[in-house]
Amino acid sequence: MANCAYCGTKLDDNAKFCTACGAQVEQAPVQPEAAQQSETVQGSYTAPAQGSYTAPAQGSYTAPAQGSYTTPAQGSYTAPQQGTYTPAQSYTPPVQTPTSAAAD
Repeated sequence: MANCAYCGTKLDDNAKFCTACGAQVEQAPVQPEAAQQSETVQGSYTAPAQGSYTAPAQGSYTAPAQGSYTTPAQGSYTAPQQGTYTPAQSYTPPVQTPTSAAAD
């Protein structure tokens, strides 16, 4: 019988969690030699180094120059003039024909 590493409660040999505090029981898995060799190949991931970020130095910010903005060229576009709309010369509404289903 093992004891819980957190609260000291006696645990069963096959327990995965402590019945008193709920802590996970750490058990060393027993693996055959062949499984350990294949895990070495699969477990070749290396985590990125911690602390590799370097913050910029204080006071290194330079504000953009004021008044340096220029509007982009508009090309050959000219806005339409107001009051120049002329409607179509003639309008012919669509003709509705009765359907044969109404004759029943």
